[in-house]
Amino acid sequence: MSARSWLVLGLLVTGSSLSAADRDRPFMAASYTKVPESDFRYPEPGSAVDTREYRLVVGIIEFGPGDLGFNLGADYQYTRYVYDGVASRNRDLHRLQLPVGFDYQNRAWRLDGYIAPGVSTSSNVMKDLLNKGSRDDVIVDVRAEATIDATEHRAWLTGLAYDRAFGTPVPYPVFGALFYLGNKLRFRVAFPDPEVRYTPSARQRLVVRLFPAGNEWHVSSDELDDDFDYEVKAWRARATWTLGFKNIVWIDLAAGYEFNRSQRFADDVGRSIHADLDDQAFASIGLRLGNAPIPYTNQIAR
Repeated sequence: MSARSWLVLGLLVTGSSLSAADRDRPFMAASYTKVPESDFRYPEPGSAVDTREYRLVVGIIEFGPGDLGFNLGADYQYTRYVYDGVASRNRDLHRLQLPVGFDYQNRAWRLDGYIAPGVSTSSNVMKDLLNKGSRDDVIVDVRAEATIDATEHRAWLTGLAYDRAFGTPVPYPVFGALFYLGNKLRFRVAFPDPEVRYTPSARQRLVVRLFPAGNEWHVSSDELDDDFDYEVKAWRARATWTLGFKNIVWIDLAAGYEFNRSQRFADDVGRSIHADLDDQAFASIGLRLGNAPIPYTNQIAR
């Protein structure tokens, strides 16, 4: 199924059931991100890559007794790399996950997180996943984060995560603090994803976020009759301005800067490429229906 087909399917599913939402579900978020052509610092002078990302997130249902809640959804990202001066076909890479979220809250603290099984693979496998897929395409991301109130305006947070945000599947800690300045301004001073959120009105929001934007895909190469892991490492600083309509439709306009970038993959002649990329600005546009979170590149939307 093409990226456009996934987006249309999400709009139809969400639009048909939005009026019957259970708590915060269902919702839908779709976005397009463009990173202009960026020079590789290796392997050949003049080589470069252009990046396009298509995203669809659907929240399906939320349920649970009392203060304990669970939710189900789908999270899909299609990434296309278009090369210049590199001995490789352009790469179409897919990540599809079905996150199972959980949350618990009482007067003093809150726990939330998810377990997100799925696949991260190349297009030739994705289009015939049942026949061509293997255990190498399967991924499972996990995150749990506890927020403990310290005062009315401050809370501590701690947690653990396991995913590919840093380019390869590794566990890492999550820790920091939240600071609330009235109802309009919130600071998340935390590793690895600090954030500032400003809400001047019910219809407008500004979110500035720093986060690791890496990922790893299992690629089956028809040219080499072999496979390899396509590894991307990067950090992104992104500012997103959101305009809402009737508290149900949200338009996101975002701009940012990607840095500390590198890619590791095999070209069509079997040569291993491990190259840094020039830092680059990027832009993104998104549409959200319902109480959908803002999707960030290569991360489970939450």
